[in-house]
Amino acid sequence: MDTDFQSLKSPRASDLQEDDVPWSERPHPLESVSWLSYITVWWMDALIRKGAQAPLTEQDVWPLAKADTVDSVYPLVTAKWDPALKPRLVVVLWQAFRYRIVVSFLLFSLYAVLSLLQPIAVKSMMQYLEQEDVTATALGLTNGYALAFVLFVVSMTSACIMDFAGYYAAHIGINLKSAVANMVYVKTLSLSGLAKAKFSSGEVVTMTSVDLERITMGFSLGHWTFISPAMLLVIFIMLAFELGPLAAFIGGLAMAGFIYFGITSGQRVGHLRQDILAVQAQRVKLTNEVLQGIRVVKLYAWEGSIQDQLKDIRLREISCLTKYHNLRIINNVLLMVAPVVSLACCLMVFVGQGRPLTMPVAFTALAYMNITRQPCGVFSTSVIGFTEALASCRRLSDFFNAEELAPDLDTTHEAATVELSHADFSWTNDATAPTLKDISLQLEPGTLTMVVGAVGSGKSSLVSAILGDVHVTSGSRHVRARFSYVNQESWIQHATVRDNIVFVSDLYDLDLYDRVIRACQLSPDLAMLPKGDLTEIGERGINLSGGQKARISLARAMYQTNADVFLLDDPLSALDVHVANAVFSECMLGLLRGKTSLLVLTSHYHLLPHAHRILVMANGAIVGDGSYEQLKTEFPHLMNLTTQSDGMATTFQDDQGEKDEHAKMEVSKQVAPQLSQDKDSLVVKEDNVKGKVTLQTYKSYLGASGYNGYNNMSFSAKVDFGSHIFECRYLVGFVMTVLFTISQVTLSMTDWFMSVWARNGPLSLAYGWGYVALAGASVVMVYGRSIFTLITAMLCSKNFHSKALRNVLRAPVPTFFDVTPRRHVPVGYVYFAAQTAYNKAANEIKRLDGVTKSPLISLVSETYQGLSTIRAFAKSPSFAHKQREAIDFNVRFYFAFFLGARWFQMRLDFLGSLIVGACAVVTVLTKSSVGLAAAGLSLTYSTQLSVLLSRVAIFSAWLDNSMTSVERLNHYNQLESEHAEDEGADVDIASVSVTSLRQGLTIIPQDPVLFSGSIRLNLDPTNCATDAELWTALKQVHLSGTVIPTLEFAICERGSNLSVGQRQLVCIARALLRRSKVVVLDEATANIDPESDRLIQATMRECFENVTRLIIAHRLDTILDSDRILVLDAGVAVEYDAPSTLLANKHSAFAQLAQHAHVDLDKFK
Repeated sequence: MDTDFQSLKSPRASDLQEDDVPWSERPHPLESVSWLSYITVWWMDALIRKGAQAPLTEQDVWPLAKADTVDSVYPLVTAKWDPALKPRLVVVLWQAFRYRIVVSFLLFSLYAVLSLLQPIAVKSMMQYLEQEDVTATALGLTNGYALAFVLFVVSMTSACIMDFAGYYAAHIGINLKSAVANMVYVKTLSLSGLAKAKFSSGEVVTMTSVDLERITMGFSLGHWTFISPAMLLVIFIMLAFELGPLAAFIGGLAMAGFIYFGITSGQRVGHLRQDILAVQAQRVKLTNEVLQGIRVVKLYAWEGSIQDQLKDIRLREISCLTKYHNLRIINNVLLMVAPVVSLACCLMVFVGQGRPLTMPVAFTALAYMNITRQPCGVFSTSVIGFTEALASCRRLSDFFNAEELAPDLDTTHEAATVELSHADFSWTNDATAPTLKDISLQLEPGTLTMVVGAVGSGKSSLVSAILGDVHVTSGSRHVRARFSYVNQESWIQHATVRDNIVFVSDLYDLDLYDRVIRACQLSPDLAMLPKGDLTEIGERGINLSGGQKARISLARAMYQTNADVFLLDDPLSALDVHVANAVFSECMLGLLRGKTSLLVLTSHYHLLPHAHRILVMANGAIVGDGSYEQLKTEFPHLMNLTTQSDGMATTFQDDQGEKDEHAKMEVSKQVAPQLSQDKDSLVVKEDNVKGKVTLQTYKSYLGASGYNGYNNMSFSAKVDFGSHIFECRYLVGFVMTVLFTISQVTLSMTDWFMSVWARNGPLSLAYGWGYVALAGASVVMVYGRSIFTLITAMLCSKNFHSKALRNVLRAPVPTFFDVTPRRHVPVGYVYFAAQTAYNKAANEIKRLDGVTKSPLISLVSETYQGLSTIRAFAKSPSFAHKQREAIDFNVRFYFAFFLGARWFQMRLDFLGSLIVGACAVVTVLTKSSVGLAAAGLSLTYSTQLSVLLSRVAIFSAWLDNSMTSVERLNHYNQLESEHAEDEGADVDIASVSVTSLRQGLTIIPQDPVLFSGSIRLNLDPTNCATDAELWTALKQVHLSGTVIPTLEFAICERGSNLSVGQRQLVCIARALLRRSKVVVLDEATANIDPESDRLIQATMRECFENVTRLIIAHRLDTILDSDRILVLDAGVAVEYDAPSTLLANKHSAFAQLAQHAHVDLDKFK
């Protein structure tokens, strides 16, 4: 007996008792499990028990078995993928997993065959119970206990095979998910510029989340799309032997009508699903952009406008969802009652032919029809799931067949080579003119080349062309080099400062690292962080200043000493002249001495004399190429800028950087006190609530519907989360319970009435019409309960979204956005104990699945934004490895959740089979005392009890798991809104709303933020300005005409189709439209060339005349005409006076800054 029991368990089960070794470090039991334990999922007992005793953590779940890791399943797919043939993903997946899919299909088919034996066993039992002296039964057995045993074995065997088939199919689906998820990421790493323009980051994230889930479910349930019709056909053939061909044909015809409707509605559902995905993509895209640009939204008091836009999109989404789910409800309801209607048709024809309806005939037919409930119930879901999976496969096929970045295969030169010859480049295929025209450039080894030009002249595009990110339309590009690269928009990972600088390097060189930190002037910054360079910084470096992000990005480039060519795209614009001098001296003239480097400048032109070569760009072409001495006569207007107030420093002091660093550390100094609250990180960990979902969560969900008995259940219903939530939640729960009870009673009465018909009027059609009437009532009641549930769910969804959106938009930036990155007592006891144990474990595993999925999705989005940097550093393999680890880490919990469901399903089916056997034995024992009708109903219902038990348990677990999303929404619904706390101008601004305060001032932030949509939307999202006013603002910033030809000019995601300088000009135009009395400019022209800056400054002085201006700037010439100068050091105001007064005192801090910048002091004394 002990040996038999151990065969059910994994040989490593004894290892599970070694509490000193975390389970996450032990081999997965599947690697050594016995065949019997594999089939019965017995090895999951230990994990379920552990989860029932205490909340599970990441350390409590085994790592994936080697065969289930990405490294094992990914090659299976890529081996069948030939990019040259532009294959379809669904075909490739079939080729890669066809043997396992066939095995899964055969297992489901075997279940279908075995399940058809149940009606025969029921018929034999009814024949046995009907006869006093049993002479023959359908199975040939005349012993009641033998028949009971057969019924038990058939029920048990079919249930086990069904459960194992489901587990086997889910296993395939999860392997598919891992392989395709990695395919999406690898493809993302190789997207060309043209393909990247076609597939936005939001679309790639949708593929990683939504499409992968649909493929997983489609391949897990797709078998039923083919098995269900075949199974139904066999059932009606068998019914023909029981009721006659005509009766079976009429009933089958009715069933075929339902199935046909299921197929056609499945197609319509697929089309609606596409509409839903389109609207969802629009909502998610806008939400993502708003959250990324939340500072601009708040500074301009656009919360109300943005909220209205998102609400409109959400209402359209809810409208589509309502149509979608209503069609699904109709489909599901009709397929649910299809067996009842088909049986009514069969029996009406049977009795209409003059044949008596006996108890054995009635309950045998009922048993057959009960078997049809499984294929009917799952058919709609499988068709829809399979259709959606095919649609996702088509969508992913388009993505996988998109153009890839051409590798640099030029091997004709042994030395590093960067050569462009008469090359034209374009970001898109349909561009009317190339972005770069007739570019001829060869970078000489060991030289420093500087690139200058006006805003939008093509400087950054030239760097991208060298990297290969821009499509070559004519000419040639020959590149063979290892690059180190700094993007104009600093790309910061959600990681520690050190990890951002070392950047997945294999070796950590401490001496080099220290030299890089000092050269990039980062030592004071790191000294103020909670854990120095081991401090984890927020997503996109949101809680760092622009200068800090720029210097971390530069440090990353400096650390890659093995690079052949250093491409530095405007890394100094966010730095003041003194820090820029120090960084240039120690990095470009120090660490990079003798290295080939290209530096883009939009400011700090005083550094041009240090270049070996200068490229002057205009309108996408190189219009000047030579040394400083050669070009200063050809471009005097440009070279004269090197002798003006932007700075004339031609010598550098080694200690200058650290001495002057404090002048630009305002942001760090200010946030340091609040950062010290977290000793490890500038971000908070995701809140992973543990334990069972509370009753309060369900109450808040039902209360969110806003239904209180007197308002209409319409989508215009308002909800107050505080006033009548008490009434809502109880009334909605009560109405839902009543509707479900009545509908279930109606369904049960339909079956019971059949026994009344067989007993009292076996030849009467009147009873038949009564049966039909009850069947019709069942349809109405089931549809009614479903519609009520749908409307309630839609209202809850709408109101939860509205409340969460409102609270998120009004949450404080420092404390939220900067730190935040789904009968008999013994039987009832066993059932409850199993469900309780399973629910506890499943809830925690599902939460862990959600928590580990977030970093997976974030990594995809983060990688998309940093593609140029990752590829320039040749780190694609490292990031691909990082993604594989993230996929395996997430799938480890996703797989455990599915396995837990299979474990629970098998235990319930075993319990249900015991009940079937027990009922059969009881009917044999009480043959003489229990009526035939009662015995028939008990046998028929007992065979369906395991299905009902599993449905109740699985759906209750699913509901419990889904309520974790409500927990998260409740968290957002309780966010604290921001408020004012200070006083000024004799007005207590705490008594004024933050929105009103912000509407009275204009702030131009350092980082330009644009949203997808028209230029009109970006300038005036509240739609208050006229077209003439919009054009006037654009003309004032010199963007009208060729750059912005029309107000409907489309802005791409994050404004990627404009240069960074042009984006800043759009932000300035936006500010000009507001006509505020208080204007704050935070490095508003940092990425604009000096000549353009001079014009913009003149425009702002004219437009902002008689306006209070607060200017934060690194260029001293932009503030020298100010009325007052405030000098900050370490977060403390050290000087505040008129510029002339401060400059008159040569010992003042401001005078020292001006002296280092070589400002003409006599002019301002």
